[in-house]
Amino acid sequence: MKLRPIDTRPPQQVRVTLDGATYERLLAYLDYARAQGQVFEDVRQLLAEIARAFVDSGDKGFTAWYRASQASPQVARSTANGQDPPRPARRSEHVSTPLPSASGEDEEEAKGAGKAR
Repeated sequence: MKLRPIDTRPPQQVRVTLDGATYERLLAYLDYARAQGQVFEDVRQLLAEIARAFVDSGDKGFTAWYRASQASPQVARSTANGQDPPRPARRSEHVSTPLPSASGEDEEEAKGAGKAR
């Protein structure tokens, strides 16, 4: 069983204006929900639950986008043509970069400066 974490953020209020037909259908949905064993205090509580359910799992495209945007960046496992991406070079295969000498110059620069002197 997967439990949801408790949301400790304060609830936010949203004001919504509905057309009459939608409001009447929501009232009918309250009766339907009651007949199914779910009890909502009013249309506001019903709308809050509808909105929560919709953004949690009602729109598959949004759910996929949201999970991807919340996940830490990951390296792609394969390329668009389905083949594995090139492996990174091993440490011994990396081209070495000149290290700064004790005087703060690169070794190559120091060699070049020594020739110019």
